[in-house]
Amino acid sequence: MNIKSLLLIAASAVTVNAGAQTPGTWSTDTLKMGAGYASDVYYSLHTGTVKTEAANNWHIGFVGGIDRSVSVINNPVSGGVQVASMNMSAAAKFGTNLDADTAGKLANQLYNDITTWENGAFNMNASGFPSYGWGNYDMTTHNITGDSIYLVKVGAAAYQLWIETFVSAGTTMGWTFHIANIDGTNKKDKTELVAPTYAGKMFMYYDITNDMFRDREPANAAWDFMFTRYMDEVAPGMMYPVTGVLNNQKLNVAVVTPVNPDTTMFHNQDMDTLNNSIGYAWKSFNGTSYDVDTNTTYFVRTKGGALYQFYWVYATGSGSGTFALNKRIIEFPTAVNEVVAATETMSIYPNPAANDANIIINANRAKQAQLFVSDMAGRTILRSTVSLKDGLNALQVNTSAFAAGNYIINVISGQNKMTQKLNVQH
Repeated sequence: MNIKSLLLIAASAVTVNAGAQTPGTWSTDTLKMGAGYASDVYYSLHTGTVKTEAANNWHIGFVGGIDRSVSVINNPVSGGVQVASMNMSAAAKFGTNLDADTAGKLANQLYNDITTWENGAFNMNASGFPSYGWGNYDMTTHNITGDSIYLVKVGAAAYQLWIETFVSAGTTMGWTFHIANIDGTNKKDKTELVAPTYAGKMFMYYDITNDMFRDREPANAAWDFMFTRYMDEVAPGMMYPVTGVLNNQKLNVAVVTPVNPDTTMFHNQDMDTLNNSIGYAWKSFNGTSYDVDTNTTYFVRTKGGALYQFYWVYATGSGSGTFALNKRIIEFPTAVNEVVAATETMSIYPNPAANDANIIINANRAKQAQLFVSDMAGRTILRSTVSLKDGLNALQVNTSAFAAGNYIINVISGQNKMTQKLNVQH
């Protein structure tokens, strides 16, 4: 059993000792997206509305300095953006007239995965490590390099897009891409660095129509939810534009229903970190106005460690785009051992694994860590010291000698621990 270190990133996480449950009083927050849901609203349970931003002022979002994935998203509803792969090599075809080649491509339209920020529309045709959809991980440079052309439609306008490189670390961390009209004219070569503008934010946003980057987000630590419009699968195989809530990265949410929110307390209900755990279905149209589900309550553990509870009060619909919720704090954090402006994450693929499992770790500084693989009885199967470096990282664990079954992988540094379950199948 051996480990081959490809590259690693690591970050410090927040360690919190929670106080006892002493619910605060309910207070009401009102959120205004405006007529036609014209604005995105970034919201904090602690401070209320943090920032309001025009919903249609961007078309493509490239991951910035927080997520440390290689996600590229689009703005399908407010921005009117449609995306499809042209299944062409950029080296051979970019900048040529591809108009005739677009026929039928949008029948296989690509959508953002709204359960996670790590898989945007341009990542959805990934085939497994080292593929990230738009590009592949380079074992030598540790960057992601792409050679695919995408069809990008903004309303009636059609473009060809080649995402060439994501430099994953250092002072040149950033994106290089090329965009042109679908007939090959008006080519633009774009490079945008993460630092300093986007270092504390999830995405940097590009406005194709006006050929400009936009700094839309507040600092990542400042907000919990975004009220926005997005595409969701409202029925099997049916994608439809909805208006609702997407969570900030790694926010923990428990949904409890049907209950009386006023008398319901948090009793270690299961929480998830899905982007759309709150989503859009808490409101419904009755033919003349919107009803909200007042028998569902939400418990939210923020990145700072506080526990909040809220429930919906009303939704006005697209006339004014206004929503109201009642909230109260359940637990204050009583001790914070370490706070760093980045979220530590770990993912494993393939999972299930047969002969090898790739462990991808996101972090923000170099340090030593211990990697443990344990079986479900708690026996340590593998232990190794790993050097975590700044940048996009992967570990490879050889699982060919593991018995089929479930295992727990822990990566520990100081008081910070990341845990994932691995399933091995031969």
